[in-house]
This record gives sequence, C-alpha cells and structure tokens, in this order.
Amino acid sequence: MKKTPPRQGRGVGQERKSDIMFNLPEKSSNNKRVFAYLNKTRGLPAELINNLIDDDLIYQDKRNNCVFPCFDKTGQAKGAILRGTLTDKTFKGRAKNSDVDYGWLLTPKEKAKKVIITEAPIDAMSLVSLYSNTSIRSNYILALGGLFIKALEKFLESCPDVDTIILAVDNDAHGSDFVNKVKSSLGLNYQIIEFRPRYTKDWNEELLANKL
Repeated sequence: MKKTPPRQGRGVGQERKSDIMFNLPEKSSNNKRVFAYLNKTRGLPAELINNLIDDDLIYQDKRNNCVFPCFDKTGQAKGAILRGTLTDKTFKGRAKNSDVDYGWLLTPKEKAKKVIITEAPIDAMSLVSLYSNTSIRSNYILALGGLFIKALEKFLESCPDVDTIILAVDNDAHGSDFVNKVKSSLGLNYQIIEFRPRYTKDWNEELLANKL
C-alpha cells in the first residue's frame, strides 16, 4: 500500500504575509512632538495636522516617531510608515511586520475617479496644503511609503471606479524610473498624468520654498 508522504511545513522565513500578525506601534500619551515636527519643521498647517490626528491617520508612538497607519479596504491596519521627529537625526522606515503592499491613504468624501500618488505621507500633506484652495481632496491621495508599484496595484484593485493615476512623485531619477514603470505596466488601462515639483525635489521642499 502506498504511503501518503507527510505534509511539509514552511521553514523559518517562509511565512506567508497572511500568517504574520501586524500590530500598530503603541501610542504615546500625547502628540506634541509629532505636531511640532510637522508644523514647525515641515511647515504643514496646524488645522490639517489636527484633522488627520482626529481621524487616526497620524499619531505619536512611544519612541516619539510620526506614525502613519496603512489600512486595507475593510479598515484593518496592515502596516505603518514611520518618520522620526528629530531635526538633527533622520529616521524613516516601516513598523515591524508592515505589509508594503499597502500605503497611507487620504479618502475623499465620495467615490472618485482619480488617485494622486506621492512617495511619502508628508509629501501628500504638503500637496494638500499647497493646493488647499482647489478640489484636491475630492481625489484619492495615496502615499506609497517609497516607490512600490504593488501598493498602487493593490489600491486600484479595491477602487475599480478609478480611471486616472496622477503621479506626484519626486522630481529625481528614481521618480522618473517609477513614472516609466507605471506607464509601461498600467498605461493601457488607466490615464497616466505626471505632476511633479517643477523647481524642487519633492512637495515638502516646494511647500517650504513657497513660505520664504
């Protein structure tokens, strides 16, 4: 009689993403450091910062980092983009076990046909601040936390009404490479529009330059 071979388990490092538990970093007792960094150092308006804190889209963790939670379409946290608040020591990264296929999303009040893509949440906030007198918030605004095309594709799967991708990525070689990659991969099914800073590298630099 032929024996059935035993099932082979996954070894160390072979866990599926769905097997890995993600927990958002523990919150600090206040958001003072985050608010000061975003407002004073990054030049972002107090009202915008406070609104996003109230919406649980920004908070301060126990290490005083800015935490930008990334959720799936059901509202479950899948990761978090982190940014340090020290002006003399740069830190940026992801919370432990974050799934980089999910970005930081600003959602409009109603369904939209356009999504604006930035590299970082602070770029997204800067863009909102720069164009606060327009209808920019009537679009989806997705910060990838880098240049992860899978995060864009994951978003598009969850929002089938979207037909236009506005690439507001950094004005550098990496940004240009990403634009070409998106056009090659998604250009047949979506309208692709480039909208990058004209005189600076990224949108926060553009915001700060406008304040001079």
